[in-house]
Amino acid sequence: MSERSETSIFSISLRLISSRYFALEQISCSPGTPHVDSISNSPTSKTRSPLDNELKKFVAILSSKSKDRFSEGLLQEHIDHLQKLYDEKVLELCGPFTDDDSAIQIIRAADLTAAERIIYQDPFVKHNYYSTVRIKELIEANPANNWLVSHPQTEQKR
Repeated sequence: MSERSETSIFSISLRLISSRYFALEQISCSPGTPHVDSISNSPTSKTRSPLDNELKKFVAILSSKSKDRFSEGLLQEHIDHLQKLYDEKVLELCGPFTDDDSAIQIIRAADLTAAERIIYQDPFVKHNYYSTVRIKELIEANPANNWLVSHPQTEQKR
């Protein structure tokens, strides 16, 4: 074994997509380097880990609001939950629709099961303030992926 292969060599090539996101361009390790399963983000970190790109985005539509279940305490629990998800860089976007009956949450999770677990922990969902929940995986289109022109789902339509 050469001296170089006994030394841990780990390199990552990143491309800045926006002020909050990096794309993993290349990752390489020398032989014998321990496998890295994940990189933990500090809640105070301003940028995402490059390996966060492995997480998928899920859109949750919460609807059928039961306004009689509202309380200031429930609202505060909901806000605390959203803040925690935001600090953990799980929550991308959330808010009510103008119909005053439904809301949206866009979150990052490894799979649908993880996304469901996150959404169903929201106090507004747990306490049936919103009694209908619909969760779907989002394939985000953006300049970095050429608006999905070469995505398999797009290719199937050609």
